[in-house]
Amino acid sequence: MNFRKISVMYEIKWSEKKDLKIIAQCHRSAFPKSLSSKMGISYLKKMIEWYISDSKKFLFHVEENGICIGYCGGMIIDGTQPMGSASGMLQYSFNEAVMAFALRPWLIFHPEFKEKYSLVKKNIKTKLGKKKITAKKDDKKNDIAKKDKFETESGLVVIGVANEYLGKGYGTTLLKEFEKKTKEMKIKKMGLAVKSDNHRAIKSYERNGWKVDKENMGYFEMVKYPD
Repeated sequence: MNFRKISVMYEIKWSEKKDLKIIAQCHRSAFPKSLSSKMGISYLKKMIEWYISDSKKFLFHVEENGICIGYCGGMIIDGTQPMGSASGMLQYSFNEAVMAFALRPWLIFHPEFKEKYSLVKKNIKTKLGKKKITAKKDDKKNDIAKKDKFETESGLVVIGVANEYLGKGYGTTLLKEFEKKTKEMKIKKMGLAVKSDNHRAIKSYERNGWKVDKENMGYFEMVKYPD
């Protein structure tokens, strides 16, 4: 797998299945209080694996001596996906999530679980009801038509930097790499969602040329058009 060097010591690599453990460890360092981090390494590995599960998603990370310093995951949004990143990730890691909660039932009281209760409930119904979430063969023509009308976008789903490496410019490095990969895919629009009270992240994105497009249920949707 090709990678691009940042310096003599650090590398940016396209992530593979063998990298999931070190990326999961980085996630726990970057988001120690998050529900996903509390659910354990096994769940995190499966959750992060979603980013390499098909060609519409991508994942890369900064590595030094076998340690993941930071990572970034995204998806190509072209109007044909059956669901967004949150539901897609939950469906993909459903069995591991059930096991994580069985081992740690107290997590149902985690603030993040309460916040996402409606999303969780919806996805449980989808999973247990075996509702089809992929397009039928007969609908392929409709999907192509949707894609032709949809403005394809490179969606930034997550950026995480290990706590001990914060403030060293790795977040900006990952953000610029995301933009670089968007250009390489010949996609002309980038988007992300960030909590409207996460002022630090918003300022960081704005410094890097992102602009708030609209607000939706406590989140800012931000966009940038690659140069």
